[in-house]
Amino acid sequence: MLDGQLGTPLARAPFNLALWDVSDPLHPSRVLEKVGVTPSRNRNRRTHFPFVVGLEPGRVYRCVALVTELRASPLGDARSAHGLSVKGGLDFEDADPSSGKRLVCATPDPDQVFLALRYVVGSRTARLR
Repeated sequence: MLDGQLGTPLARAPFNLALWDVSDPLHPSRVLEKVGVTPSRNRNRRTHFPFVVGLEPGRVYRCVALVTELRASPLGDARSAHGLSVKGGLDFEDADPSSGKRLVCATPDPDQVFLALRYVVGSRTARLR
């Protein structure tokens, strides 16, 4: 869930939501991208976007979105569970969003986040929130 308003995808980067593997900062790679995810229009300005992807152990991932509005939420004390950890939220501008270079250099804000991700550990019936 994005606590904000998704922007329209750009011609030079035809997606507005992407999951990147930034384990090798010299060669970031998009693991998943959502092309044409419809911008939210509801009153509370939250966007839900389901996607399924397997995360590899020992890798570093960053989920980013192209937004026109953004609302931060405080990052609570639960920063890690089941081998996953959250370093903080990202808020940066990227002139070349297809490369991932600026994403690698962006510094997470350790006190707030803008995306909330739900994930499944093991089987699809064991849901964590």
